[in-house]
Amino acid sequence: LDIGTGSGCIAIILGLKLKSPEISAWDINPEAVKTAKLNASKFSVKINFDVKDIFDFKSFIQPFDIIVSNPPYVRLSESTSMTRTVLDYEPKDAIFIKDDDPLIFYKKILSMQNDLLSPYGRIYFEINESFAREIEMLLTQHELNKIKIIKDIHGKDRIASAQRR
Repeated sequence: LDIGTGSGCIAIILGLKLKSPEISAWDINPEAVKTAKLNASKFSVKINFDVKDIFDFKSFIQPFDIIVSNPPYVRLSESTSMTRTVLDYEPKDAIFIKDDDPLIFYKKILSMQNDLLSPYGRIYFEINESFAREIEMLLTQHELNKIKIIKDIHGKDRIASAQRR
């Protein structure tokens, strides 16, 4: 499951790299889902796209073995340091989060893990380097294990991964 799929890039790559995957991808933005479907069709990748608001989440019947999410994680106060290549092409609500609760998406996804994540399933988040330790603590508080913080090519904490016990 790719939560906040946007253009579908992560879901599409997973579809191309995994053997016989069943992939679902959600986004709150109907236009993003439309774009993601078009992108997936260009690569002949079968993905179950859906418009979903995780803050209006109801229970889900079938759990997922892997959940990935690249939610908005750049604080509004950091917007002045963003490059034009990002600001000119990405929807603002896909990038920026309010300064007063920058972990809101991670908290929500983790609160849904009992419904969404299969036993021994894994979660992967793209993260703001400034909040790596806080996200690590959140993962621990939600009783996940095998927690890792992975650096990007610039040496910044960028990915958090964990496994359900």
